[in-house]
Order: sequence, then structure tokens, then C-alpha cells
Amino acid sequence: MDVIVLNHKNKVSLQVQHVDIGSSIDLHFPNENQSFDAFQKLREIGVRCFHAGKNAPCGASVMMYSYGNDSLQLQIK
Repeated sequence: MDVIVLNHKNKVSLQVQHVDIGSSIDLHFPNENQSFDAFQKLREIGVRCFHAGKNAPCGASVMMYSYGNDSLQLQIK
């Protein structure tokens, strides 16, 4: 599954295993290296997010919240 994240005029395309949408948007990855790489790419374009490694209950993932991400847009394909 592909997720395109737009923040202001910056864009990042990510390959994810699945996406959970609730109080946060959680992007799940097959391993910690891919999730940390995605976390760094998102931070570089100004997205406020958190990284959880492979030992987290939800597995390797990146979580984004609406707070502080006013211009965040997602396209999930």
C-alpha cells in the first residue's frame, strides 16, 4: 500500500503494510529500519510524528496526530 504525505508544499511517498486511522494516523511497516527511515523522511518535511520500534505492542510504526500538523494531507492508495 502506498501513502503519500503532503505537508505545505513538501511531499513524501511511503510504502506501508497497513494504515490505522483513529485518534492518530498510524503507518505500519514490516520492520524497524523501514519505519525509522519513514519517520526521518516525515520529520524532514516538517511533519510532527512519533516512531515506535519493533518491540512496541503495535509493531514498527509511525504515528501522526492532527495537533501541530495543520496543513497535513494524506493520499492512501
